[in-house]
Amino acid sequence: MSLRDLFRQVMAIYEEEKREKLSKERRAFQLVTKAIPEKIKTLPFVEPDRYIVKGSVGQGVWTDVPWVAVMDQKVTDSTQRGYYLVYLFSEDMRRLYLTLAQGVTETPRDEMERVKKEIRQRIPARGRVQTDSAIRLGQSKRAKEYERSVAAYVVYSFDNLPPDEQLVSDLKTMMDYYRQYVETERMRSIEPSLSDRAVVEHIHSYITAKGFYYTQEEVMNLILSLKTKPFVILCGISGTGKTKIAQWLAESVGATEDNGRFTLIPVRPDWNDGSDLLGYVDIKSDFKPGPLTNVITEAENHPDKPYFVVLDEMNLARVEHYFSDVLSVMESRRWENGRMVSSRLLPKETAGRDLFLPSNVYIIGTVNMDETTHPFSKKVLDRANTIEFNRVRLDHLDFLRSLPTVAPLSGGQEWFAAR
Repeated sequence: MSLRDLFRQVMAIYEEEKREKLSKERRAFQLVTKAIPEKIKTLPFVEPDRYIVKGSVGQGVWTDVPWVAVMDQKVTDSTQRGYYLVYLFSEDMRRLYLTLAQGVTETPRDEMERVKKEIRQRIPARGRVQTDSAIRLGQSKRAKEYERSVAAYVVYSFDNLPPDEQLVSDLKTMMDYYRQYVETERMRSIEPSLSDRAVVEHIHSYITAKGFYYTQEEVMNLILSLKTKPFVILCGISGTGKTKIAQWLAESVGATEDNGRFTLIPVRPDWNDGSDLLGYVDIKSDFKPGPLTNVITEAENHPDKPYFVVLDEMNLARVEHYFSDVLSVMESRRWENGRMVSSRLLPKETAGRDLFLPSNVYIIGTVNMDETTHPFSKKVLDRANTIEFNRVRLDHLDFLRSLPTVAPLSGGQEWFAAR
């Protein structure tokens, strides 16, 4: 029997069977505790030596919200604690939710909110996966507790339950998010997080080891500017290392061109609109993504890692012409449900899906002010932090001597995210 048919059977008979005494012989009991878990266990991405699959309709009496959970044994072996994937049936049996939720029995309220916020920051809210608080299971106390525990979910209705292909695809997507968060938490427990001062000291040491001279205050200024706004302009005379400080900062936290987390985009004087940066629809009506769109797509898939984009000599063209869409979206960024969100950057009709500006993308523009460049409008300057580099140390000769090697650290988004 298909997974879809198993879910539909539960939703069709559960309310009627609840009127009778709970018994292991009841069809609803058999479906939720045996048939559905066994079906899920047959899926290739549900590794039997790692995941526990368990369902429940209550103990002694029927529960208002039956469930089927998939638990990573590295995290928990009980739905009373930890976080896990769980199918939750609404009290009226009209809706089924595939959720990433937490145990409500043994999890303190503040801890539950912290974990929920972290999960939502890491999961891109797109497609069928939702990260808001609009889940509605019912009016009972247990239903309300379950609602508060949910960080992300996919909703299905009884009248329009999708086929197995979609159900399995959704479960795999949520399993990937679950696995990603588990691994992130595991690495966090192994590598203690650095303080803000330690981050500055590491980045400054890394840049110095490359033979470049910047004061620690200059490095700190750049980091704080990125924390407060995702767009920073580095201006000054040619040769002061504006591009290099951005490149070495990114590399010091593990963001390189090789892994796609550092991208250098040279700006051309003939850029008149956003198509060269964001992409365009060709004569065949196919969307051709631009370099910034490619970065955004990657950043959405890895929300726990920072992505850096350098617009080199960005005022060779008029910034307010080719960058206006991005500037407007930057202004729309706001906190909702514990995560940073923005207005739409590109619509589904153009890009094939709605494209937003994720909070882990940081844009650094380098500019020279001479007769070949354009001045900035107030609109641009209002949306950016600006740092000036005009100091040149001709007597700094440390690059001539042997310099220590400083390894990059695998820095997370929390090093640069606004708090």
